[in-house]
Amino acid sequence: MKPIPLPRRLCGAALLVLSAGVAIAESPLQAPELAPELEGQNAKVAGLYSEGRYADAVDLAREYLGHWEATLGEESAEWCSMYSNLGVLLTAIGDMEAAEAAHRRGLACLRRSFPPESGDLASALNNYGSHLGRAAEFGRAELALEESIRLLRLSLGEDHAYVAITLNNLGVNQQNQGNLVAGERTMRIAVERLRASLGEDSPTTATAANNLGRLLGARGEFAEAEPLLREALRVRGSRLGDEHRDTCIGRRDLGRLLMRQGRPAEAESLFREALAAFVATAGEEHPDVAMGRHELGRALAAQSRYDEAERELAASLAIYERNFDDGHSALVQLHGELGEIAFARGRLEVARERFLAATTAYELGRSRSGTGLSRATYLDSPWFPLTALHLESGNEDEAWRSYERAQGRVLEESLIPADAANGRERLPAGTVLIGWLDVELGDETRSWAWTLRGDRVRWHRLAAGEGQDDAIRAFRESIAAPGALGPLRRQAREVWRRRLAPLEDELADAEHVVVVPSGAMLGVPVGALVDDRDRWLGNRWTLSYTPSAELYSWTRSLPALAPGPGLFVGDPVLPGAVALADGSRRPSNNVIRGASHGLRESIDALPPLPGTREEVRILARDWPESTALLGTEASERKLQTMAAEERLRGFRVLHFATHALVDVEDADASALVLSQDDLPAALSLLESGERIVDGIVTSREIIESWRLDADLVVLSACNSALGRAIVGEGLVGFAHAFLRVGARSTLASQWSVPDRATLEFMTTFYRLWRGDGLPRAEAVAAASRSLRENVDERGRLPYEHPYYWAPFVLVGDDR
Repeated sequence: MKPIPLPRRLCGAALLVLSAGVAIAESPLQAPELAPELEGQNAKVAGLYSEGRYADAVDLAREYLGHWEATLGEESAEWCSMYSNLGVLLTAIGDMEAAEAAHRRGLACLRRSFPPESGDLASALNNYGSHLGRAAEFGRAELALEESIRLLRLSLGEDHAYVAITLNNLGVNQQNQGNLVAGERTMRIAVERLRASLGEDSPTTATAANNLGRLLGARGEFAEAEPLLREALRVRGSRLGDEHRDTCIGRRDLGRLLMRQGRPAEAESLFREALAAFVATAGEEHPDVAMGRHELGRALAAQSRYDEAERELAASLAIYERNFDDGHSALVQLHGELGEIAFARGRLEVARERFLAATTAYELGRSRSGTGLSRATYLDSPWFPLTALHLESGNEDEAWRSYERAQGRVLEESLIPADAANGRERLPAGTVLIGWLDVELGDETRSWAWTLRGDRVRWHRLAAGEGQDDAIRAFRESIAAPGALGPLRRQAREVWRRRLAPLEDELADAEHVVVVPSGAMLGVPVGALVDDRDRWLGNRWTLSYTPSAELYSWTRSLPALAPGPGLFVGDPVLPGAVALADGSRRPSNNVIRGASHGLRESIDALPPLPGTREEVRILARDWPESTALLGTEASERKLQTMAAEERLRGFRVLHFATHALVDVEDADASALVLSQDDLPAALSLLESGERIVDGIVTSREIIESWRLDADLVVLSACNSALGRAIVGEGLVGFAHAFLRVGARSTLASQWSVPDRATLEFMTTFYRLWRGDGLPRAEAVAAASRSLRENVDERGRLPYEHPYYWAPFVLVGDDR
């Protein structure tokens, strides 16, 4: 988000961040009587900040700190005020560790030295919240920003501009969390109040409106987003000038929105205006100019004006190559886009060279992008278009080698030792791996399906067809709720015809099919598809899922684990007043979205799950050695203590029967909801720097602090098999997290299922797996058939619909 400068300088103590990592000003709110000398110091520091001279501002703030420490001591209001400002400045220069310590120490000092409802404390909390948002600690950021808003309202009233500005920051944080619904709600309030307090022609109001417009554009609400972006652009041009950087960025934002609407000609004119201003003010070598040429090249390519597009993209590429290292993300994108243009023009050799250059830059940049999901989400992998190019050229062996460089890499890199033996074991007789490749090249999506049988890979080009993804999406939506079987079977047969019928020669005598889901097939239960002989595929084959062929082979090479104890967790204490009447475990979408991002009002609305108590008791009773955590014991503190003491490693199965909140934007934020009673005060934890205990355990926390040695993690909660769709990695959520920390496999649900059906499935599965000794995949298949064929006392088949028997998928080791 862009800076929101305050309309005027106001004297006071702490610096106030107006948006994540951007503009600051001084707060006038209920400060103690401070020396005029401090006011002058704050003005000088704020001036350096506004000029972008952050390092100079840090040095000056430290000089002033030394002065106040020597004259009045570290407990003085003056020292506290300046120290709180230091956290903002350290965040600005990117020294996040020092900034974190400074923010926390400043908070503690302000709480001791200033009145309980001090606006300076509100300002410091805002600063800290913005710092935490930049550090991607969105839950902690939300706590800090909400407390800042509470104090600002007490000090200044509901309608003050500072309250609105801080609401904008909260909305930005919610958007960065992926919670666009909450972010939109908060930003709307901020924009409305800024219009009332500062006026529609204020640059501050314009920036907040631009933020809201960008969010609405991300949600696809173009009709409302466009007027907001246009009005913000008008105000910035009028008040700041046509060549001001904020005005140019506003043009770029509007141009990007038009591109998403398929209006490249209109976007082109905006990109040209922004580019001309960037060149005039910053010079030809500036990054804004490189980005401007990149955006313009995209608009030209979208109009099939390939000669012009290649010139602009090549010019952008040259700037990046002269001024940035070889792994810069723009190099990956530009080489890839130039490759797509060459491909569209039939210049396959040029396209191949461009895609190879993109993969070289991608591998270098990816290696520097951190670990885990930071690498997974670095950029869309250029190995996939290179795979498509090899397939179009008839080189299937090279295509498979390129494909394997892109599929399931995060888990492979996390789990498979670097010195592991090369080569893949031949698949057992009767076992076939299947998967798909969907690649957008130009204005066309090209699709293939593949099979791996024994050690032979075969590719099949799928027919292009309008609405192909729509048909699959419609089936996925239909199966997630009970309804008429006839229409659903027709939808299931259509998905089979499009995606699996071309593989029938390799699948005709298959016994076990292992699915590597991707693209449109993510979240689709293959067992609930119907073939041309009207058979459920779940009746034809034993099914399991894996992120990649390489990971499947490596997992099966591991020695079996010895039997051991089980951990069963369920029925946590939840504040919701009423359980869902239909026995389902799924609250509303809005509640799920809010709770997954730590919104207290949404967590408080989660319904209790009394049916899970019976599930846990039955399963724990039948396990040879078990630990059951129910009610208050099903707590975050309990599990995190067990993790810290390495006791979770002793369980061979971990079973969670509670709400699973899946975040489709931020996979690390997906969370298991645990008991909500006896939680510590959040602000005390913010000040101390201790981890927030909020009664939810996120995927990020699991990856960071849990270590397992388990055969299986079971998540009987709703939608627990879902996650963020990441190209090459699949649906990244709980399954991904638990596999990374040492689970051999996971069993989770792709939609919401009533308690009774879940209990029937789970008890049958555990009996067949641990009691009768069936391999996990076969036990899942048999439990699904048992549920489908279950006859009630009236002779009916209450669970015949695949809504009941098809949601649970096994990912990982299927033995």
